[in-house]
Amino acid sequence: MKAYSSQCRWVSTNPSRAEAWWDKKQLDNLVQRRTQARREKLKHQTIKTRREYYHHQQLFKQKVWELKSSHWRKFLAEGGPDHAYQAYIFTKDKLDTIAASSKTRGMN
Repeated sequence: MKAYSSQCRWVSTNPSRAEAWWDKKQLDNLVQRRTQARREKLKHQTIKTRREYYHHQQLFKQKVWELKSSHWRKFLAEGGPDHAYQAYIFTKDKLDTIAASSKTRGMN
């Protein structure tokens, strides 16, 4: 689907490619406020506008983390052996990295 963006360009949008954890009701408003604060920060470079932008950025990041975590917990709770295997594959590299770093520090 083609849409005309606010930057006067045609952009492609594909709603089916949205992340499963993305909640339009919660995040779109946060994105809009963060964008508005960023524009104000760039326009008027003061400590107040900087703090306001970083505040909105932190709110957005926190909400994304909460949504991703809840989606991950729901994914693991709903699934059977297939989901457990997918979770293992997804976290395997991270677990190997943690184990390797603890061995190099002499923790094992």
